[in-house]
Amino acid sequence: VRRVIDPKPGHRVIGISLVLSRGRLVLVADTAVHDLPGPSELADVAEEAAGVARRMGYVPRVALLAYSTFGQPEGERSAKVRQAVEILRSGVLGDVKQVNSMFRFFLTNPASIKLRPELGGGALYDIGCYALNFIGLVVDEASRSAPGQGPVPESVAVECVRASGVDVGFSALLRYPGGLVAALHCGFEAHKRVVAEIVGTQGVLEIPDTFFDNAGTLTLTVGEERREIPVAASDRYRLEVEDFSAAILERRVPLVGLAETLRNAELTDRLLAAARDRTG
Repeated sequence: VRRVIDPKPGHRVIGISLVLSRGRLVLVADTAVHDLPGPSELADVAEEAAGVARRMGYVPRVALLAYSTFGQPEGERSAKVRQAVEILRSGVLGDVKQVNSMFRFFLTNPASIKLRPELGGGALYDIGCYALNFIGLVVDEASRSAPGQGPVPESVAVECVRASGVDVGFSALLRYPGGLVAALHCGFEAHKRVVAEIVGTQGVLEIPDTFFDNAGTLTLTVGEERREIPVAASDRYRLEVEDFSAAILERRVPLVGLAETLRNAELTDRLLAAARDRTG
């Protein structure tokens, strides 16, 4: 599209789909032109789409959805993540000092788009975004900040294993103000392992299958006491669609807001830049 259409000065070419539902119009942008937008491109696309809505006579209300927000806020998060947030808010863990989040599996399809750099392949983009968003969620809660408004890392350190032009293994250490340290691990090159852990001064919470919908148990350890907490199955993708629909119909902000989405995108870019600096 960008090869045949020139943007107006100061503007960006975008693609928009129109959806009519219950007498309301929804404009959806913009996988048609920008399949992997960066933070500034996301902001530009939102502004351009809002401008189209105004020219059509509507007062625009903007909501952002992204791969990294699938399954994250209450109503959209898996039941395991919702339960983990409740435990974190209870204060039983004390001050949070360590967050570990891992999402990896063994990729057996050599033709997978996950291995194509021109399509945004790589472990961090594909599955590391889940782990990164979980870390951000915990940091927001631990600092009693609004979603996406918590502190950003003071420093990051990364290790990256590359093949086929993409990261097939990615690990990062993130140090936040106050001494909280988070560890992220993701990859396509090892056995399936999806787990998160929140370590505080008084307790530890283990969250297996963190981002999945299956029923399971969380393990809470406080002192010498170890307790299993059952969690029911959930349907986070259906709940995500329902929340987005309700946000439109009720004219409210969706549970995943712009600040959280941009925070995730900017931090993803920062980690990838750190990996490039290491490898040259």
